[in-house]
Amino acid sequence: MNVFRIIYVIIATIILINLVTASFTKKPRLEAFYYFTDQVILLSILYMLFDIDSNIIHFSIMLYLSIIFILFNFVILPYGKVINTTLKDIGLTVLDNFLMHILVPSLFIIYWFIYGTNINYTDLGYVLIYPLIYALFAIIRGKYGKPLSQNPTNYIYPFFDIEKFGVLKVILMILGLVIFVLLLGSLFIYLKGMYNLLYK
Repeated sequence: MNVFRIIYVIIATIILINLVTASFTKKPRLEAFYYFTDQVILLSILYMLFDIDSNIIHFSIMLYLSIIFILFNFVILPYGKVINTTLKDIGLTVLDNFLMHILVPSLFIIYWFIYGTNINYTDLGYVLIYPLIYALFAIIRGKYGKPLSQNPTNYIYPFFDIEKFGVLKVILMILGLVIFVLLLGSLFIYLKGMYNLLYK
């Protein structure tokens, strides 16, 4: 395990424990792992810790963290302002948001560019498997699960709320996310190819 991996594991683990325990003040909240962000951060820690040898898994986690960075900061936060929901309302501070939605994704993206191996465009289909399973889980959990302690609705993320938007709109939003994942993934594959050409 190189030094970058060790530093990442330490930083990401502290951040994740901080979130799950509400700044180290409460018992661990298992419902924290309903969130895509917390799941992916945990996956990224396991990937780094166990030095998993899989280009697709490495790329997938990097892409998921990139999506988390983009969607939370440029979609969810602005939407929260529209519905008068603040970071505090969902149990986060500005520092929490910076650490989990900016710092952790940025570190992993940098690591992938420096040490990662690129994948083929045809492998992007594998990258979609986990997010699509998660979307199904989030919809079922929102429809039939108990209310979340730090969420204004039963739905983990607002764009899965079929009660508010209806089934058709939610399906269209998921299709939009699929297209976004494919486009962003393609962009990263291209940029990594250019990086390798210029610096390796």
